[in-house]
Amino acid sequence: MKFLSPKETFYFILLSIGYALLTYAVSDHIFFWDTVQLGSKQAHHFYENGLSTWLLPDKIDSGHIPFFGWLLALTWKGLGKSLLSSHWMMFPFLIGIAFQVTILLKKHYLKISFLAVLVLLLDPTLLAQSTLVSPDILLIFFFLLGINSIKAERHYLIALSYSGLVCTSMRGMMVCAALLLWQSLIRVKKPTLFINSIFSNWAQWLPALGIFIIFNTYHWQNKGWIAFHGNSPWSDSFQSVGINGFMYNLGLVIWRILDFSRIFVFVLVFTLVVWRRNSLTEVVKKTKPWLILLACLTICIIPNLVLFQQLTAHRYLLPIILVLLVICILIIEECIDGIKLKHGFYVCIICLMLSGNFWIYPDKIAQGWDSSLAHLPYYNLRSQVIHYLEKENIALSSVSSVFPDVSESKFYNPKDNKTNPFKSFPCKDCQFILWSNIHNDYSDKQLDHFNSLEVLKRFESYGVQYILYKAR
Repeated sequence: MKFLSPKETFYFILLSIGYALLTYAVSDHIFFWDTVQLGSKQAHHFYENGLSTWLLPDKIDSGHIPFFGWLLALTWKGLGKSLLSSHWMMFPFLIGIAFQVTILLKKHYLKISFLAVLVLLLDPTLLAQSTLVSPDILLIFFFLLGINSIKAERHYLIALSYSGLVCTSMRGMMVCAALLLWQSLIRVKKPTLFINSIFSNWAQWLPALGIFIIFNTYHWQNKGWIAFHGNSPWSDSFQSVGINGFMYNLGLVIWRILDFSRIFVFVLVFTLVVWRRNSLTEVVKKTKPWLILLACLTICIIPNLVLFQQLTAHRYLLPIILVLLVICILIIEECIDGIKLKHGFYVCIICLMLSGNFWIYPDKIAQGWDSSLAHLPYYNLRSQVIHYLEKENIALSSVSSVFPDVSESKFYNPKDNKTNPFKSFPCKDCQFILWSNIHNDYSDKQLDHFNSLEVLKRFESYGVQYILYKAR
């Protein structure tokens, strides 16, 4: 890979400082959404039972290789079991993403625009995940590393990328398969040589395949299942759907891709292509490798999302979203000649991206709260709720709620040794119900019923709400 120019190095330093400030700003934020399960709960198991224990209890075993939880536990062993160490563990991967994005765009243009880099890094979903202790940050780092290493034919880094993806999650395995498929397709001139291309790269994908086989064989021998089992807390998510469910999930996937202002970005770029349609041939030529990668990701990822229930989270689509944004950048670079106009286009897109963080849907529409910065008021509001309950001498065990507010306190804050803060709704013995628009698990019927209950206290900040109801 080529080294960055002094100007590009300066940009990268600015990005590193930006990520450092971001990490510092959120370093006291508790574990949120799926990071409670995929990060904190798994890390606690390894921290409390030894790092040599590779298998998780069934109640927190998602079927993934639990590398992220193990890495977090290792961090706690070395730097202390705290939110601070947890968030700063993510920092090297964040600046790794910034470096890989800079390298990625440099490969296409010798003088890359700092604004083009920001278009990718300020995507609302990627930015939101950057504030969390999230395994998806590792997935995106290894994904971008894989793209750049394949382009540069750096065989050892390709092997590292594939192995890293396999270790992050089952979805990482799908992304790994997509990269291998893409690598093989862009290197062959004849379809008949495709299989030969795959096997000619055996040294690059064999370590990842070995990790996958060894872990799942060990997992099967000790547990008798792979990926999920009938009593899994997530078994409902792996229930297959019929044709109606398929069409519904497909619509959800498209919505997720367009959500949080990305629809306006794609419409704007599409309008640019129509306006400069005389450049269409060159645009297709420039974007062809990325269109092939987009197709590979779609083939490997989308079927698993649309054929099963509840697998359509925004973060699952991050690799596809980032490739779409790269294609948008290449179109802008090809269709706009003037520097000022080009920069103006980038500024417009960045503003649209940032505006996506202010999108908050009505209460009866489920929102991906871990996929935009709209969730940030949650942390302070939740603290206010707990402080109010303690001040009013209301036992936390008398309050019922739903995900993501019903785990033990230590899983939110590793230094908090209190017991389970809230009971799971519905709870017959609970005197109070805690609702928030952060919660997606209440049904519309239950929400309508809540309107008939007495409101004990209401908390609200920048669109995020908590309401404490008297249950009876």
